[in-house]
Amino acid sequence: MKKLILPVNFILILLGLLSCRSYKKLIYMQDVNGHEFLSGGAANIPVYKIRQKDNLYINIISPNPDLNKKYNPVEAGTNGLALSSQYENQQEQFINGYTVDDKGDLTLPAIGKINVAGKTLAEAQSDIETRAATFLKDVIVKVKLLSFRVTVIGEVKLPGVYYNYNDNFSVLNAIASANGNTDYANLNKVLVLRPTATGSETFTLDMQSKQVVNSPAFYLLPNDVVVVQPDKNKNTQISISTAALVLSTITSVFLILNYVRK
Repeated sequence: MKKLILPVNFILILLGLLSCRSYKKLIYMQDVNGHEFLSGGAANIPVYKIRQKDNLYINIISPNPDLNKKYNPVEAGTNGLALSSQYENQQEQFINGYTVDDKGDLTLPAIGKINVAGKTLAEAQSDIETRAATFLKDVIVKVKLLSFRVTVIGEVKLPGVYYNYNDNFSVLNAIASANGNTDYANLNKVLVLRPTATGSETFTLDMQSKQVVNSPAFYLLPNDVVVVQPDKNKNTQISISTAALVLSTITSVFLILNYVRK
């Protein structure tokens, strides 16, 4: 029995070593040498232009209290003391936000229709403010995109659709939102699919290189899809791990039987 167990243990150790990946394959931007200044990254932040079907948050503050109620919906809690926003989750945002119609127009209370398709959020905000200022004084307008969603799939721990409410959202942010990559991720081939008016544009990002910040797809746009592809040896690594588990189980059974016989 001992003569059998010794080679099995050797095989188990060998399989364990073969099933492990080098930690270097899981390091982001591994060519960064200490403190560096990576130029060009911020310059690649894309400026999003509003499209049909986008859902927008419109906030208008003016001296008119009735208008303020329309653009600042709140729900009173117990005894009217607690206030909860009607934009706390995606369902409420979809219901209470303002959707751009097929013609690129928004229909706003007391203001009417205003075309925003093809404009940046800042441009739309300025146009709404100009329109509102024709019949109201001291108007303050805020416009935010509620439908900035990114899909993250592949070798991440929590694939899904994630929403962003900041001015920018990078591939690193997307992977972090999905609880990081798995041990089988191929970080030098992360795919980004970007829908356009004529089809889908694809980008392949090497997350192990510091030059990734200069990619036009490092900063994501709404409706982008991030695909963290698997390492080419994933199936082999899984098979080796499974074989090691089976051999370990068999060895344990033999040891128990040998102990019982004694």
